[in-house]
Amino acid sequence: MMGEVAQYANLFSEIHLPDGGFRTSGYSWLGSEWPAKKWKILDPDQPHLKPAWINFDVPAMAGQTFLDRPELVEDIKRSIAIAVELRTVLRRKRQGLFCGSRSSIRLFGQKLLRIYREILDMGFQGPSELDEEHLSELRNRLLYPERVSRQYPEKLLQLIEKKGIDAVPVKIVKSRKFPCHVDKARLQFMTGISDWRLSAECRQIVHDITQELAEKYPKYSWEEVDVNDAIDYASKTQARNHGNTLKLLHMQGELLQNDFAFPLKVDPYPDETPADFVDGSFARDGHPTRPCRGRTRNLPVPVFLKLMDASVRWLIDYAEPLLALEEQIVTEFNELEASLGNERAARVANARVRELSSESEWVDKPCSPFPLANFRHFRAASDSKYDDEFIGEVQTLLGQGLGARETGARLEISKSSVEFIKARYIDDRDSHSLRTTGVSLNYALYSYLPFCCSVILLAFTAGRESSIGDLRFGCMKKIAGLRYINLYIPKTLRRYEDLPTVELVEKAVSVLERLSATARKKTRSDHLFQFDDLVGDRVKGVRFDTVYPNFFDFIDMPRDEDGAFWKLSEHQFRRFFAIMYFYRYGKDNDSDFESLMYFLRHCDWSMTDRYLTEEEQGRIFREVEEEWLSHVIVTGKPVDQSLQNLMVDVNKVKESVINGTTIAREKDAERALKRVQDDGLVFEFLSFGAVCLGLSPGRAEIAECAIEIDGEFAPRLHKASESLCSGCSNYVVCDSLVSSKAPESPSLTPLACKSPILDAVLSQVESDDA
Repeated sequence: MMGEVAQYANLFSEIHLPDGGFRTSGYSWLGSEWPAKKWKILDPDQPHLKPAWINFDVPAMAGQTFLDRPELVEDIKRSIAIAVELRTVLRRKRQGLFCGSRSSIRLFGQKLLRIYREILDMGFQGPSELDEEHLSELRNRLLYPERVSRQYPEKLLQLIEKKGIDAVPVKIVKSRKFPCHVDKARLQFMTGISDWRLSAECRQIVHDITQELAEKYPKYSWEEVDVNDAIDYASKTQARNHGNTLKLLHMQGELLQNDFAFPLKVDPYPDETPADFVDGSFARDGHPTRPCRGRTRNLPVPVFLKLMDASVRWLIDYAEPLLALEEQIVTEFNELEASLGNERAARVANARVRELSSESEWVDKPCSPFPLANFRHFRAASDSKYDDEFIGEVQTLLGQGLGARETGARLEISKSSVEFIKARYIDDRDSHSLRTTGVSLNYALYSYLPFCCSVILLAFTAGRESSIGDLRFGCMKKIAGLRYINLYIPKTLRRYEDLPTVELVEKAVSVLERLSATARKKTRSDHLFQFDDLVGDRVKGVRFDTVYPNFFDFIDMPRDEDGAFWKLSEHQFRRFFAIMYFYRYGKDNDSDFESLMYFLRHCDWSMTDRYLTEEEQGRIFREVEEEWLSHVIVTGKPVDQSLQNLMVDVNKVKESVINGTTIAREKDAERALKRVQDDGLVFEFLSFGAVCLGLSPGRAEIAECAIEIDGEFAPRLHKASESLCSGCSNYVVCDSLVSSKAPESPSLTPLACKSPILDAVLSQVESDDA
């Protein structure tokens, strides 16, 4: 081992000490001490020239500079030293970046700081956490100026929204010798951005803030902030420099992995050079053709509800059997470990997991993890590069008395590969004879199950990801017989609130409390998303970015048109509050998601008012409402002649029928959607399979059931019936409403005028209970 370290040090003696440690002194181009927060850079060949500077005491993210992240600073400094000291080696490798002068060293340092800020902004701790998908996003970000990729204007507005205008840092000059102005350095530190003056939008925001402060404090003179347009895309040269820096960072991590805390392991440009990538990413007009950080697209309703269905099944059907199996296996494993040792005990535990889980009543049920593959380690069925036939050949040769070396020679694999196959697939009793889902007990309990809990919590509380991640033990409570969850409201109230919720959320919290019990004792913290799993080496969280692709693959989630899994975002779960109303009435899928719909009937729909009346939730609800109504108008039977004009091509559309489902052409839906938006059309469900437009602006007075009160017209929705509404201009028949199955009946609650949806739900509940 010592010989390997010495050889390693001798190979790169420019940057390594004799003992293999990284050298932090003796560099001719570094005019500062290594730990300095600001490096003085001398020209390697002409040290008498004016030095350049690299400042590490600059914002990394909101409220932190890079000095607050010492591991990252150390990685950045080492990367700079390697780029300078090994510049000749890198030039031979035709790397497009050469740190041979003080200006090029300074430029490399600045590009590195930018790249690390982008990585932090994406939610990662360092380059080592990036996979191919997120590296693709990072490459696209680097095509744009940082003010665009990291959304400087949005960050400024968020600060003002959260803390108010009085929290904006300003410099007051009482002598009037100089005008008062916004404190640039402190504002950048608070928001985690670089020079905001490079952004026209940011200058406009600061200009407006300054004007407001001038009106509020007229006794001071205030600086005039110049507002001019700025170029919102990087030049090809700048983009190439960033790409070359990212590529060099990967080469360093690949060559000198032990020298970095967060080495970049995945090649950001595996199939082309950074220059080729940049050239192919810019149009002739000089603008990038790739999206910078486009908003996550909404999942199609069936795709989203497939995820909801799977999550509910895991929570309701599979959580208890998994927890019971864990308790039994852990007890057996602890007894066996004392007598057999860890390795042999683990093999027995693997066999017991497969044996017991194969007997479960939940085998072959939708999205079921049963039968499980093993005890601790996740191994999907498709992960092995050795198929059943090949493993059988290995087993046959070994059974004939051949050794591992001779078996490997015949099959053209190494001796160690034969030994691995023997230990993993042959000696591990029943590992290959029993069919399994490929999921381990550990991964099912401490990755998939917490992910499903988070899906349920996001969807049924409308909480933000940060709020759900902050949930504590004891957050559920009952007040006057109703369930409430104590949730932090980060964006508006910025305090904990008791929000009304449903039984399904209570179940999710209960499961998380059981999963986190051991970890909470170890950390003496009451947070729920921390786990001491079956590996038992340390308390861990769950990175759902790495879990959800595996779970999507496991439940066979549909993919998008590019063959990729749909991405998840907070926005999609808040849309669910609206979507679940409309999808509840789609007869084509009323039985596909029965496990989900069962729990919706326990939900007090009036409790969602506090969410749907918020500005953002209201916007999302309206968006879905418009999409649905445009579909209803195109595929339904409106009485109003003006609405019928939208249906010029409906007869042609209705000729396209697949399995009884009407297919509306895109242009028809677009025309209808425009009419819905222009006229502000609003609809209410009617219990007999129709929609009423009577609450839309200007349409109440033409309703057959309208009454006039003090000159104002209002439709009497509580009187709605098929006989009364037939022929009304606000009446639209929609064959796809599930409520068409429900018998016509009078209103069930005094809230009917405000919420016929509630009537329909209560009606469905009564029919279910009957």
